[in-house]
Amino acid sequence: MTPHGSDSRRWHTLATLCLGFFLLLVDGTIVSVGTPTFMEAFGIDAAAVLWITTAYLFAYAVPLLVTGRLGDRYGPRRLYLVGLGTFIAASAIAGLAPSFEVLVGARVLQGLGAAAMTPQSMAIIARTFAGKELPIAMGLWGTVGGVASISGPLLGGALIDSLGWEWIFLINVPVGAIAFVTAWLWLPVLPQQARTVPLLGIAVTMMAILAVVVGIHEGPAHQWMLIEGWVPAPLLIVGGIALLTWYLRHQRGAPDEVLLPLSLFRSRPFTLSVIVVATTAFAVSAIMIPVMLYLQVDVGLAPGPSSYVLIPMGLCAAVCAPVAGSLVNRIGAGRVAVLGTAMLASTVCAVTVAVGLDSGPIVIGAALAVFGVANSFVWSPLSVIAMVSIPSELAGSASGVFNTQRQVGALLGAAVTAAILAVNSDNMVWTLLPMCVVTIVGAVLAPRLARASAPVPDAPGGQTGRRWPWTTSGGIAVQSEA
Repeated sequence: MTPHGSDSRRWHTLATLCLGFFLLLVDGTIVSVGTPTFMEAFGIDAAAVLWITTAYLFAYAVPLLVTGRLGDRYGPRRLYLVGLGTFIAASAIAGLAPSFEVLVGARVLQGLGAAAMTPQSMAIIARTFAGKELPIAMGLWGTVGGVASISGPLLGGALIDSLGWEWIFLINVPVGAIAFVTAWLWLPVLPQQARTVPLLGIAVTMMAILAVVVGIHEGPAHQWMLIEGWVPAPLLIVGGIALLTWYLRHQRGAPDEVLLPLSLFRSRPFTLSVIVVATTAFAVSAIMIPVMLYLQVDVGLAPGPSSYVLIPMGLCAAVCAPVAGSLVNRIGAGRVAVLGTAMLASTVCAVTVAVGLDSGPIVIGAALAVFGVANSFVWSPLSVIAMVSIPSELAGSASGVFNTQRQVGALLGAAVTAAILAVNSDNMVWTLLPMCVVTIVGAVLAPRLARASAPVPDAPGGQTGRRWPWTTSGGIAVQSEA
């Protein structure tokens, strides 16, 4: 299959990439509905259960800065298949885990597999689609990810009630096998490129982010004193931030050799898009945890019936998903981002008020239905703005940074939620308030992002209107000359 050719198989390529991405992001939220079930099965508290989510998100987030470069070096198709195979094997281990520690370890392995896959998806899409089809393809891929993030609890509740908690992981094996076969058949073989792999940067980044996450996650449970008797939680957080800042400021090498090219952030649209995507992921990844605890502990619903409350949300997200990409082309990515972030912040605040007033499952379900619509209108425009606002030589790094910020936002959402649950597990309003604040910040920044970003142009090749500023050469996105 030739990149940007007329071969209709490119849509088959997009379909298999969407299936794989759906699996990865469902696994980031599917365990939230099973929080009381895991507490009972392993004899642990709610804060400890959050490690099942945090371990996955951590192992997913950190390697994203370099796995895109590995895809360039060894071929995106090859690395995608390796990552998917790892994810499937880890899912089997998680479903058969005899202890909580083994389950957390399997979740780390799942996250590493997911990290190998995600940048390859964006790279293959960018090198397979062009013109007006590119934002549609990126929009469908990004929106499928958004739908997956909020579908996890719904699928998890049905599986736990009918088959047991093990099947929220084991279901990945047959579905993953289908995704693997279709990827083997439909993913194109693209040219490989010489890329350096900054091993020191990977190690430093992992240590720094792990220190911050552990400090936030475990600090409240230890009264912000010594964690496991050896290090104060505040020292972990401050030390992790200082280590990461020092390393990034003292990186050496060409922009395509360093771990995180700081020149990316000279682009205001890119900088704003990665901030807003982090605020969105913060809430989307974590909101179902307090909602499920409220419905199951306070209202008294079983896992299955509590997940049924999310059906309107899932239906709204699925219906609105195809609309997102076309809206980006019609009214501009910036305007769609403003609409999506404003709706997201409003619905998170509405859910918080509903839980505080003990409004019950019907009101919660109605608020989350609007949340599903908002979710569909966020991922697509942000990914398009980020990928068309940076210099061509930094396209691969930009993809890694954008996806890393998305996962780091989700990771921090889970860590902050765990920290609050460790000191106050009786009132879910307190766990929802940080999500209100963060999503409001995203909604405030979105209009600035809209003003800074250019309108989405029409497709090149004989059509009227502005051209997409991106074509491909040698497998790398390059800016076309005016």
